[in-house]
Amino acid sequence: NIQTEQVDVLDKDAVAAFVNSVVEKTGHVDISFCATSTHKPGGEQGAALTELSYEDFSMPMIDYTKATFNTANAVYPYMVKQHSGVIMGITAVVSQIPFPYTAGFGPAWAAVEAMLRLLAAELGPHGVRTVCLHSAGSEGAADKTLTSSTNPEMGERFEGWGQRWASRNLLGKAPTLEEVGNMAVFMASDLAGATTGTTVSLNDGMINH
Repeated sequence: NIQTEQVDVLDKDAVAAFVNSVVEKTGHVDISFCATSTHKPGGEQGAALTELSYEDFSMPMIDYTKATFNTANAVYPYMVKQHSGVIMGITAVVSQIPFPYTAGFGPAWAAVEAMLRLLAAELGPHGVRTVCLHSAGSEGAADKTLTSSTNPEMGERFEGWGQRWASRNLLGKAPTLEEVGNMAVFMASDLAGATTGTTVSLNDGMINH
């Protein structure tokens, strides 16, 4: 049976209660995949850093790291006890490749990647792996609420994003949601049992130049 529940990932107690309910019904928890977004106003991509307040700039850094922290902390005691489990996250290319007008999202995702590497070092001796999927973005997955559509320069900035993306993408396409899902399944499986503390590229060959 599949159990689903709507949970505020920024609420530590709510996340812990959901994980506890899963363990009560199944006896274990094997995979945690934090693939959340944020709908809070402020911090929109498309704004220059000089156009943002610090509160807007730091919003994605606070929310994305808190979501990863809360989900990891909810599952790790069970995974350590059973000496197995995979904690997974997902980030985007701007954590490693600078794209202008992406606000605080690059630093936020870079922090998530660093956090998962740190968890790998701490939890590896207990048989728990961590993996981060690093995507170039998939059609249908973008959250338009994160984009500042009211900025008068957005048209030009979007065009610049497109040109930069096309010039750096070796395969000339974006990963599909199915491809991202397939990689998540593989990395969470025993077939990837020797892999931890790493960021797996799903960016279709996006290069930094």
